[in-house]
Amino acid sequence: MNNTFIYFIFFISTLVGAQNKKKYNSNAETILHGNYASKILEKVRENRNVNSVSSLESYEYDLYQKYFIDDYLSAYIDSIDRNKNTREELILIGERVTKFKHEKNSGDKKLILADAVSGFKEPFLELFKQADFQEEFPSILSHEYSQYNFRLIDSTWVEDKKNYIFSFTAKKKLFINGKRGTLYIDSATYAVTKYTGVEYNEMYTRTFENLWKPYENIWYTASQSNQIKLRAIDLASFLPRELKVSKKMVGPWIVIENSVKNLRKKENFSKQEFKGYTYELMEDYSKDSFNKLSTYRNYPLTEKEKNTYEFSTLFHIYPIEKKINLSQNLNRGVLPVGKINLNLLSLASYNDYEGFRFQLGGKTNFKFNPHYSWYGYLGYGTKSTDLNGGIGTEFLLNKEVERKINLQIFADVNPFSRSINRYPESLRDIKQELNFIQNSVFYKYRGGKISYQQDFFKKITTNLILGYEEQKSEYEYSFKNFNKSRWFDQFTTELKIKYSPFAEYMLTPKGKITIKDKPVYVYLNYLRAWNLLGSTLEYDKLNLSLDMSINNSWGRSNLFIESGLVFGDTPLWNMFGSFGDAKKGSNIWKRFSSFGYHTFETMIPENFFADRYTAFYLTHNISNINLFNLKKINISFLYKGLVGNLDHTVLHRFKGSFNTPNKYYQEIGVEFNRIIYYFGLGFYYRIGAYNEGNFDNNLFMKLTFTIF
Repeated sequence: MNNTFIYFIFFISTLVGAQNKKKYNSNAETILHGNYASKILEKVRENRNVNSVSSLESYEYDLYQKYFIDDYLSAYIDSIDRNKNTREELILIGERVTKFKHEKNSGDKKLILADAVSGFKEPFLELFKQADFQEEFPSILSHEYSQYNFRLIDSTWVEDKKNYIFSFTAKKKLFINGKRGTLYIDSATYAVTKYTGVEYNEMYTRTFENLWKPYENIWYTASQSNQIKLRAIDLASFLPRELKVSKKMVGPWIVIENSVKNLRKKENFSKQEFKGYTYELMEDYSKDSFNKLSTYRNYPLTEKEKNTYEFSTLFHIYPIEKKINLSQNLNRGVLPVGKINLNLLSLASYNDYEGFRFQLGGKTNFKFNPHYSWYGYLGYGTKSTDLNGGIGTEFLLNKEVERKINLQIFADVNPFSRSINRYPESLRDIKQELNFIQNSVFYKYRGGKISYQQDFFKKITTNLILGYEEQKSEYEYSFKNFNKSRWFDQFTTELKIKYSPFAEYMLTPKGKITIKDKPVYVYLNYLRAWNLLGSTLEYDKLNLSLDMSINNSWGRSNLFIESGLVFGDTPLWNMFGSFGDAKKGSNIWKRFSSFGYHTFETMIPENFFADRYTAFYLTHNISNINLFNLKKINISFLYKGLVGNLDHTVLHRFKGSFNTPNKYYQEIGVEFNRIIYYFGLGFYYRIGAYNEGNFDNNLFMKLTFTIF
């Protein structure tokens, strides 16, 4: 069944969302010389922060948002309605009121006071995600400035204020990915007062108008309007079979309107008002919402809009809400079955020790109990033939700071020096399993742990863990003078910290959801194994990593750096290793395999181990490159490096041999992604101290895919 309608309903979730507002001030100089038009624009750019509402130490305002989808084919909807109604309706309409608070030392707080969406019986939380088109300051005057031509065409008076009028247009590819329109600039403050035009894109055409108004010594974004015309779709193709009609092409319009109300300074905020996450969905946001919304509307609802709220005919004809909920859950890798969410992300995987691993697991959902849940899994490998699994329970103590306690027991396997997340919650969580396809060096572990999790300062997630494990090698390896089959006991405490400075979350009645998230991420893990409760191992282990991405005019760059130290003697599986994911083979064709994630593509998994190391992975991606004018692909350039060492190597007896990366290991690569759907090819070459001389021995070719 064609899910196009589902997709453009989802498109709303990236268009409608909460945002920060910027506004503008009055101590600019008069320009009397030089290139007049260029000088004006430079003054606008220079005064951006001076004119902005961010120059106020504290303030608050209310934001009213209205959005709707209309295909302008009401008669067509009527023609397929079993009740033969003659009323006019939109496809969908929604409204929201958000109170924004800002205090210099406490940051931002955004409270969703009221919300209504036609057709949905349950809250559609995806609609709270960050908007794409709500510009705080015109992008053509910031990061897109060099891509546009500007022309001073006139001046006029707006509310007793002289305004310069500029026209602008993209320097190239206007109708592929560019804008053209008009800018109004206040002559006294060099603040933008109006920004209007048309944006062209392969997926849509957008008409927009943003208006700024003065408030004391600043300017604020008083209103924003976007009218987005999507490309044509066949509405008939995704109707139920019994309602199928002839082909009917429609071009849906998405309209988004924002209005700022009641902007005011406020000097007496309390710290309690900024407690919790940046966004908060009030407990009573859906109660009496129409009365709340009516006090903020710029004008009353039309009959067409009222009918849409009341009847939502298309939602009755086609099970839109059900399909959207299913799509949302599948995107998160879960399949709800009553009060249990089955985990789809871990159903099947492969590594060279277990062979094909099949795992069935899940977690009770909000319908079971809003305050605690049970979770667990069973896994079976076709080569190892052992049945592994785990079970646990989670208690939510405080939603405002995501305070949780977890208890779990487990028995499973891991690659040496790595830990697999057996309870993945997103596609990102299972990326690392790509690294173990060629890995046969595993160890067993069994035990239990109790953990305490809490968020601090909105950006920091901490996890304190108390655990007890028994560990045994499944490879031809022995530690000290102990037999390979020896089980080692360890009693540990562990602290995990994740810092996400650019992440923003929202507190909802069902818990925390992510509104906006992007690198930079900083991770710090510290583990201490104690000589207590019969533990045979005593050591300290520290890991630190940094993940950051930067968008620029040449594409997107990502840098991942990780480093670690181990103090004390412990088996290799508790050290650092399994840095590579390469397949053994005498030539490039026999070494062909799939690529990995933050790993070395030219390194055999068991080649190197270390008790201290530093590694970094630099990737630069260029999107939408024309391939012989037939299709667009993405090209990535990679550079990776590793250095480390290992003391007391005589304590470790390993089948064959292993090395320490005490010389600088390097590799370079290029990936041609999305050649066929999500699939492509990558080529990687070993350079530097570990280059083997023969060109073929250093070259690896791998399958790439971009589903994550």
